[in-house]
Amino acid sequence: MKNRFSIGEMAKLHNTTIKTLRHYDEIGILKPIQIDIKNGYRYYSTRVYIFG
Repeated sequence: MKNRFSIGEMAKLHNTTIKTLRHYDEIGILKPIQIDIKNGYRYYSTRVYIFG
């Protein structure tokens, strides 16, 4: 099973938009597991992470 998804793939999986996922990142609701420093691409996981 794939465990890393681009922002576009994650949006399709959850029937939402890329814009919404970026907003969730900005307000701290759903953070990507990785952001590529060269191109700014966000990558998400299906694993649950708890941020303190």
